[in-house]
Amino acid sequence: MHLLDCFDSASTLASIGRAIGVEPDHLADAIHRYDSARLADYPYEDVALSVLTDLGTDLSQARFDGACFFHGTRVVNPSTFRRRGLLPLDVMLDETWQVLRILAEASHKEWEAFRATIESDGGGHDGYLYRLKTHDAMHHGPQAHLVREVHVDLPQSSHDYLSCPEIVQDISRCYEVADLEARFVEASTPCIVKFWAPCVSAWHVETAFCFLHARLSGEPLGFSSCGGFDGSGTAVPPEAIIDVEVVESPPVA
Repeated sequence: MHLLDCFDSASTLASIGRAIGVEPDHLADAIHRYDSARLADYPYEDVALSVLTDLGTDLSQARFDGACFFHGTRVVNPSTFRRRGLLPLDVMLDETWQVLRILAEASHKEWEAFRATIESDGGGHDGYLYRLKTHDAMHHGPQAHLVREVHVDLPQSSHDYLSCPEIVQDISRCYEVADLEARFVEASTPCIVKFWAPCVSAWHVETAFCFLHARLSGEPLGFSSCGGFDGSGTAVPPEAIIDVEVVESPPVA
């Protein structure tokens, strides 16, 4: 089984090179020849198109059985991913509330009242963000990036999932009794869950080329390197999990 693997630039070069029958060094040379000035006038898809044309091939020759994706998060017990895979938000919501209640040291009665307020119309803007995510299945994920380094070298204005999950922030920032977000960060571990899925489109390959171009030219990662996988409310099964990487000393907001 051949997977598009964007763990780093070396794995990306190797997996694309194998797919198109080109040595990684030759692929890197072709990317170096790409005129960066073109990015100002052409969409990001141009990187893959131009480089592959330079090599005498095209996207139709880049054949993969699937791709690796990287889900960045922060959890109390990272070992659960090996046992139950990646679960969507609606499945994880009650457990998230339970973990935060323990950290808040609140009684069941107090916590249920707080939750009811947030799930109705309370909590201000953060309460609104909570309801937006929980009421609409399009936000339930699980979601992941094609490019691992997006989690550790964030493009400008990107959410830092290793610092704190968005749903935890939404709940914590509605809670005025204690700094619940700080307690969660202290009790949890940042990790990147690597898994594979049998879905590779031209867009994924184009994203991989944009990542390679940025890394090989010494430029910061942009939004053209972001995104990659949306489970749309369907869990990633345990057998699809490749690795659970604990990230050391992540940036904490």
